[in-house]
Amino acid sequence: MEKQAAVEEDRHYGLSEVDIMYFLSHLKNGNLDELEYRKLLVHAMVNSVYVYADDNGGHKLTVIFNVSNQPPVKVDVSLLDEIRNNYGSYTSLSPPP
Repeated sequence: MEKQAAVEEDRHYGLSEVDIMYFLSHLKNGNLDELEYRKLLVHAMVNSVYVYADDNGGHKLTVIFNVSNQPPVKVDVSLLDEIRNNYGSYTSLSPPP
């Protein structure tokens, strides 16, 4: 048990306030036009995404974020269509010209 506890302790590392502030400022100052930055945002904030068929033959999406004490966000296709109509695509959330 002690050996396994030592292995687990080695896996744990703490982040300093400086580390956290650096990461958050990097997120804040990123360029949404860069694909790598958008991937970083998703990786940092989204835990998992589930796509499934609902009882009415439609499709639904459930997004679980990396935020504690928050319920999963459930999205239906009509919301995705609204996003596409207002912003032009699912991947770019810049307002249309």
